Order: sequence, then structure tokens, then C-alpha cells
Amino acid sequence: AYNTIDHGMQLTIVEQIAREQQEGLPLVFDSEDHHPPFQMVFKGNGTVYRSELNPQSQMDGAHPHSWTSVSCVAGCSQDTMSMLQTQSDVQRQQGQGKLLKVPATAPRAEKNVAPHAAGLAQTATQPGDPCACLNWQATYAGGVSCGFANELVVAPAGGLPDVASVENARPYMGHEFCDMFFTRFNSSACVNVRMGQPDPGWQGGQWCFVSSSCASLGSGAPIPSTTVAWKTCSDQDANLRSQPPEAIISLAATNDLDTALLMKMAYNIIEHGMQLPIAEQIARQQQEGLPL
Repeated sequence: AYNTIDHGMQLTIVEQIAREQQEGLPLVFDSEDHHPPFQMVFKGNGTVYRSELNPQSQMDGAHPHSWTSVSCVAGCSQDTMSMLQTQSDVQRQQGQGKLLKVPATAPRAEKNVAPHAAGLAQTATQPGDPCACLNWQATYAGGVSCGFANELVVAPAGGLPDVASVENARPYMGHEFCDMFFTRFNSSACVNVRMGQPDPGWQGGQWCFVSSSCASLGSGAPIPSTTVAWKTCSDQDANLRSQPPEAIISLAATNDLDTALLMKMAYNIIEHGMQLPIAEQIARQQQEGLPL
């Protein structure tokens, strides 16, 4: 009766796809070997996006933020497609190997911010609550050093990452995650602990900074010599994972962030080395609402 994906897909992968779809959450398919490199973001309503690397920039050794691009495959609104095109044009004008920073003369995307993204740009929604998530950009500007929570190395439950591990990670990951993402993120929304890696425990969830006086840190811990702690987020916290891709695209535009990276910081990821035609077939079936 139905079309068949005959790809030797592991049962755990199939089950994860089923869970995410049942909950109506977006899901990122990531080509593990990057041949070809792509991401597919699925949504139950058939909205599908693709992120690819610019082969020339990759060959020239450019930083990832200058050679990723996101385009719409299916189901996107005209406003969203216009926003993606603006981001793509800005990246192209930047030249290869330069930081993704919208120049003052470039058209800003604030006017296209989706209504459901507006709340993600705020600081704490409950300023009197010590457990309310803090604004990322303001927290780092206030003296918290990027890397000593979950930015570069996942912390152990109830603790902080090993200092030596953090220092070893900085040369390879510090620019991409600290300079180009966390310290620029003007939002208090929770982000993935493990870049969306499937995990049944707390590491499969999201986290944020809070006041060190918060008594409900979950698997988090205070940051020494600061008034800040990190906590694992609950359903009561504003989080990226529950947001539609359109909100993520808007947030990336207003924060001058790499859209593909922000999607990975928001959603669960299937890293299965899946071939692009297979991912596109799944997208088509989902868009049509057909079993597979």
C-alpha cells in the first residue's frame, strides 16, 4: 500500500522520527559524512528546509559561518523565503572566510520577524524569579566566561566541565560557538545541551543561565566566582525546540547568527549519513501526509 524506504535504517532512528512527529516537533536530518552535506528540517505541516555547504568555500578553508546556506524545499511562506534570500545575499557579499555580520547598509530582517519569535528575543520573562533564564548576550557581557558550562564541553550532571577539556576545545570550537553564537545571542531561550544529539536523559534536553540563587537547577550547577548558575530547562521555560523553523530563521536574522547552526542548537538531530534523495523522499511523504 505504501512507499518503502529500503535503506537499512536502524530501528532506533525510526522510533526517534516517530516520537518527534507525534509531538509535532521539527527534526534535523544531518549527513554524518557530509557527502553531500545537507540538513533537512521537517515539520508536521510539511515545511522543509535544506542547508548545504558552499563547496568552493569549504575547499578554501572558510569558516562554517561563511559557507552555510539555508533554502526552502517545501511549504514555506513568502516572508520566510524572502528572509532566507536576504541572509544568503548578505553571506555572498561578505566574501569567503569573513564573519557573518550584516553590514549597516544591508536590509535588516526585523520587519519580517515572525510573531511567534518575538518572545524569544526578550530577557527573563519573570524578572523576579531567580530561576528565570537569563539573556545569553547580557550574561557574557556581565563577565561570565564562555565555555565553562555546556558551550564547548558537556558538563557532568550537577557540575561543571573539566577545565583542561575546555581549554583543549577552545582552539577548535571557541570561535564557532562562543564568538559566533553564544556571546551574540540576544535571547533568554534555552538551547540544546548536546547540539541535539538523541539522548533519553538530561543531556538530550536544553539549558540556560539563571541566578545562582535559583534552588531548582536540575542537573545544573553554580558558576564559581559569579552570581550565575546553569540549569536544565523544563517545559515552563522558553525554549528553542518548541519553536517552528520560521521563528528560528527570524531569530537568526535579528541576531546575525548562522541559521543552520541555530537550527542545530534548537532541534534534535538524526546523524545517520542519510543520502539526500532518501531525506527528500521522507519530506515529500510527510508533506502529503502519507504513511511511509
